[in-house]
Amino acid sequence: MPFPIALAIAAAMMAASAKMNNDAQKSVVGARENAMRVELERQRALRERAAAVNDETEARFTRQQQDQSTGQEADRRTQVLQEAVALPTSGIQDIPVAGAPAIVQSQIAASIRDALLYGKKLAGANARLGAYGSNQFNNGLTLNRSAQDLGQVSDFSRRSSDITGMELESANQAGAKQRQMADLFRMGGSLVAMYGGTGAGVGTQAPAPVEDRNPSGVGLRQGGGQGLRL
Repeated sequence: MPFPIALAIAAAMMAASAKMNNDAQKSVVGARENAMRVELERQRALRERAAAVNDETEARFTRQQQDQSTGQEADRRTQVLQEAVALPTSGIQDIPVAGAPAIVQSQIAASIRDALLYGKKLAGANARLGAYGSNQFNNGLTLNRSAQDLGQVSDFSRRSSDITGMELESANQAGAKQRQMADLFRMGGSLVAMYGGTGAGVGTQAPAPVEDRNPSGVGLRQGGGQGLRL
């Protein structure tokens, strides 16, 4: 194969190899950028989830919300406890007391009425105290749920970061076939260049030496620019 042709073929193969390597590198960069973009989106969603949990928890612990929750629970408990001690106050004075004078019966009725009123007052106090304790218990549950939710978000974030490492490693394999073809073209171009540089090729032979048929120079003519006459 003539050397110029071999050189042209080798140059074309080397150029093709370089282009394939460049395309393979672009594939790797694109795959890694896509993996990072997906990871950033996952982390953004997790941050939004964590922020939502915090906002919801903080809203539960405002002074207004705490007072409202405690008040509602106190009203409910007060109603239940007062109903438990509520007896009809009318006719209390008619409670039969055998042989007791009217003044004694009246005094007994007054004592019962005072006891019922005190019981209602005490029921209200116990209701408010119980409401405070119930609200604190609910606050503990809320904080516990929030901590669990935030823990899950943190765990998901960590696992997502671990997965990203594997995704980036997988992205490095993008364009593997292109790199293999590039290596083949590069080696092929090198072989063609070496083959052409040796001067050997199909159908090429070294020219045979020309036989000198008039070594003595006999038959040369003088002048006139005539050549040899053999």
